[in-house]
Amino acid sequence: MRKQDELTNEFTYIGAAVLYAVIGSILNVKMLVYLRRMLKLSNSARMAVHEKGMVFCTLIVFGFTMMMCTQQILRGMAILTDNTEFNNWITIHYYWINDVMVTIPPCTQLLLNSELRRGHCQLFSMPTTSEQSCQIHFYV
Repeated sequence: MRKQDELTNEFTYIGAAVLYAVIGSILNVKMLVYLRRMLKLSNSARMAVHEKGMVFCTLIVFGFTMMMCTQQILRGMAILTDNTEFNNWITIHYYWINDVMVTIPPCTQLLLNSELRRGHCQLFSMPTTSEQSCQIHFYV
């Protein structure tokens, strides 16, 4: 591959990660402002707890997504500067950041969504003699 093509690929790589980080930040700030406004208008305590739990989930995913963007930007810079040692170090961290980022949404959905939790309990034939047997209380 020509050097010019490699530089084009690296700048595209870094630019995409920066663009994703900026758009993700803007959307999450808008979501938090909207949620705050919505919680002021709503009088439902149950809904407020559920919404706070969902925001907690979203913020964790957003945090790890920003870590992934930072990792990708740093990796692109390491490749551009031919810093092999730093490139190897930053590449190692890709795997655990990606694993946590991908694992959080289904786990938090199981914790926060009672209907989904009941469905999984029935799927795995857990005893559901009462309404309380398969409930997990999640407080934020």
